[in-house]
Amino acid sequence: MRGAAVRDGTEGAAVGRLIVALTLVVAANLHPRLTPAAAGEGAPVPRRFLQLPSIWSDSAVVQRDRPLRIWGRGRPSADVTVSFATAADEAAGVTATTRADDRGAWRVELPGREASFDRFVLTVRSGDEVIRLNDILVGDVWLSGGQSNMALQTQFIVGAERLLAEARHPEIRVFHQETADAVMAANASRAPVFDVPGGRWLAADAPEGIRRCSGIAYTFARAVYESLQRTGHQVPVAVINSAVGGSSINQWIGLETTKHIPELGGMLPETWRVGADLTGVRRSCFQPTALYNHKIAPLAPFGLRGVIWLQGESDAGGGEPGAASYRIALRALIEDWRRSFEQPELPFLLLLLHPHAHRVAADQPERLASLAFFREAQLDVAGEVPRVVALPTHDLPLTWRAPGGPFAYQSPIHPLDKRPSGERLARAARGLVYDEPLDYLGPVHVRTTRTGQTLRLTFSHCAGGLAVRDHAAELGGFTLCGSDRVFAPAEARIIGKNEVEVRADSVPAPEAVAYGFTAMNQNANLVNAAGQPAAPFRSDRVPSTHLPVFPPADLRLEPN
Repeated sequence: MRGAAVRDGTEGAAVGRLIVALTLVVAANLHPRLTPAAAGEGAPVPRRFLQLPSIWSDSAVVQRDRPLRIWGRGRPSADVTVSFATAADEAAGVTATTRADDRGAWRVELPGREASFDRFVLTVRSGDEVIRLNDILVGDVWLSGGQSNMALQTQFIVGAERLLAEARHPEIRVFHQETADAVMAANASRAPVFDVPGGRWLAADAPEGIRRCSGIAYTFARAVYESLQRTGHQVPVAVINSAVGGSSINQWIGLETTKHIPELGGMLPETWRVGADLTGVRRSCFQPTALYNHKIAPLAPFGLRGVIWLQGESDAGGGEPGAASYRIALRALIEDWRRSFEQPELPFLLLLLHPHAHRVAADQPERLASLAFFREAQLDVAGEVPRVVALPTHDLPLTWRAPGGPFAYQSPIHPLDKRPSGERLARAARGLVYDEPLDYLGPVHVRTTRTGQTLRLTFSHCAGGLAVRDHAAELGGFTLCGSDRVFAPAEARIIGKNEVEVRADSVPAPEAVAYGFTAMNQNANLVNAAGQPAAPFRSDRVPSTHLPVFPPADLRLEPN
């Protein structure tokens, strides 16, 4: 039993004792699932100590083939017994007993189970208190994180009406939590808290179960579930919905990790460093570490199959130096979450930021390069950290005006056709995590060779050969530069199964090539035979002037 695994949002022994004392007085009203062993009608309501975080509640999905780590609070130093069994045969379940520490924190670990559509029951007992959770499934659990494009709800995406009408999948489930409740927005804790705000599990067997779920996360879960069904596997699939619009990456990284990385620790507010809470500070949930404390730490160490992540719009405007800082932060986040969930090889599936040039004026071409540097940083992390993949999105639809009524996120920075993104993530999961023999990466540039006025590029991940997306007449998105380091448009053609030749009359002695290296890069159309797009790249990192590509005027308009 490791009491330290339980987070309660306080620091210091004195504060801890105060919280426990207060809990003794008010605990009877804190947990609606508590069942007193004996209380006659009209009898005084007994004090209640036993609590579970809401990730452990009715209709949960727990990760298959991993130990079940269950934690909570109870009477200090009291024994706690936890059992897990099928509803059909509770006597045949597994049981573990532990003792709460002097603050009431406890944790047990039960053996993992294979995936099943059977319903399970989790029972927790301590003294005369009992918590009984019903309708639990064993399957695969994915955590979705990031900011507004990941948070954007299913009810607002393109095709929402059909998705809601087709919500008849009781084995797909969503763990919802409030984006940022009023307490968290003004009084964010500088330490991990015990539970997420408003956490609850819902099944995707009715529109209410998925309406407010992330559109990307739901379409991802559905695509994964359907692929498992097609291959004869009865595996429930769940997503934990955690993204917060407008958030920066440093808000999602724990304090201990942040303090030990100079590039991140320097961002901590002085009040954070010296130990004072930000009580009453407006939007304090957007301070460094705050979202980790409120929306990630309370979930750990719940078992996960992997993480899907889409974030960066708030961090992407800092040019090449900003991208270098993000590279450090993204690596730190992955290591931090793997440590928190006690899964050192936890897969991370990342989406590169989609083409956009939100409010970029014609006299700001340097801002169009910022997004290219940022995507490069995302790809660097995927190339350096095991079991991380970063997926291009520049070929996906940029629809951003929803048919029908107004929508709060309706702007060029929020494309509303999220199903292709969810399905692309699902394809990567099928290849990386579920070991299906399929191509989930597009062509990857590995080598450049100069021959006279041309550069010959060699690619990997092009089984079946290279192709042009949608059978377009020309291969687009390539630029070349000479010794002046000013990139210019170039012509490109496929010359073999895995090679492309690039040339430009205006660059007779090319030194470097770039592909899709601008904010608006949807004209980059190199794919492999499986239709997966090549990621943007540059062949060297010498300081240069990259060709700006401005968006069409209608993509820079704000909605009326």
